Amino acid sequence: MLGVFDWVKFYEKDYELVGRDATRAFVSGDFSESGLVDNVEGLGYQDLLGVFDWVKFYEKDYELEVVELIDSSLNWKDIQAEETKVFPPCNSEWRKDIGGRVWCSKKSGGIEREWSGVPRKLFDPASKSSR
Repeated sequence: MLGVFDWVKFYEKDYELVGRDATRAFVSGDFSESGLVDNVEGLGYQDLLGVFDWVKFYEKDYELEVVELIDSSLNWKDIQAEETKVFPPCNSEWRKDIGGRVWCSKKSGGIEREWSGVPRKLFDPASKSSR
């Protein structure tokens, strides 16, 4: 199975495809600056089927390493959502005439609960930051 870096020699000639969505160019054959765009609106059925074949080729022959990372990120997002239920945020406001204040309610942060809580900072050792 070939990875993206195995194709560097193919792409490095003029670097015109590196970091770009060249979908339209692959089906139209127009690799000029005006053809190297990510807009596929207006492509005909035959061209769209060509794009579909291209997608199937890459799904079959290339390992999508980023999918694993995205799955980990989604898992992290779920953990963060659960943590926010346990340690919900409080409310804050700042006005020029009175300054700032922080308070908690039973609906702070849009999370309904039966208790109000108290303002506090929650330290995250992984990011070395507080919220």
